[in-house]
Amino acid sequence: MAKPRKAAARAKTGKRRDMAAVILAAGLGKRMKSTLPKVMHEAAGLPMVAYPVQAAFDAGASRVVVVVGHGRELVEKFLTDRFGDRVSFAVQAEQLGTAHAVLQAKQQLARFDGPILIGEPSEPKRELARRLGAEAHEPERLLDALRNQFRPEFLNRVDDIIVFNTLTREHLDLFWELVDEILNAVLFVLIGLEVLVLTFTGAHLIAGLAMILVVLAARFVSVLIPVTALRPFRPFDPGTVRIMTWGGLRGGISIALALSLPPGQERGVIVAITYIIVAFSILVQGLTIGPLVRRMGLARSHQDL
Repeated sequence: MAKPRKAAARAKTGKRRDMAAVILAAGLGKRMKSTLPKVMHEAAGLPMVAYPVQAAFDAGASRVVVVVGHGRELVEKFLTDRFGDRVSFAVQAEQLGTAHAVLQAKQQLARFDGPILIGEPSEPKRELARRLGAEAHEPERLLDALRNQFRPEFLNRVDDIIVFNTLTREHLDLFWELVDEILNAVLFVLIGLEVLVLTFTGAHLIAGLAMILVVLAARFVSVLIPVTALRPFRPFDPGTVRIMTWGGLRGGISIALALSLPPGQERGVIVAITYIIVAFSILVQGLTIGPLVRRMGLARSHQDL
């Protein structure tokens, strides 16, 4: 690609740079259920590969490199017969993705200094290619062409792929976050109503406090073992074990599991102890995890938490 200063200089003088195009035509086309290469299937009387190549030339490309793979002999013969030596070929012997396919054209364009259009037969955007080619020598106008093509609407349809713009995605995320908060609120209201039918005794309280220590000890061991095992292979921040131990909060799932137990004398005891553990987790651990992280220097500011 040209240096920014060179591009600006050419833009001021009005001199157009040569443009190249890379057409990706190496796909297997498994969904076609045919032995014929995907790009050789006809659309409106011509193999699909003909359209992006022609669009590239119409846009002003001086060089077109077609990346071939599956059924390359058929593709190369057709394009050579139709476009002659204006088209060159790069081979993607193994299909390893789009970026890998583009990389195969690196040798043919190693000494090329100018804009490069990249397309594939399923995207014969001739008018867009022509406009991009016309604006390629002026970066600002090129960006305007792209902005006009992909307008910030609620939904953009680009080659049959639905794309959310950034604002729509933010609203959608906010909606599901709101739904999550509402469902959590309903869950805890139901959990709170369950307390009305539970019987708490001094024995339950003592057992609950003891089980808090047991749960924290179990959490500590479950975190310490993998962190210790992985420490030779990757670094961990100081206090990782303590923070992950204290940050292991219990909530609605724990109570839901306890409430799912079949009726019996033990069920009431287990549910009562579970309530005590969850209350401690939310009220004590939940309210002190932030100060603990800041105290250990793992948060940049209070707002980060």
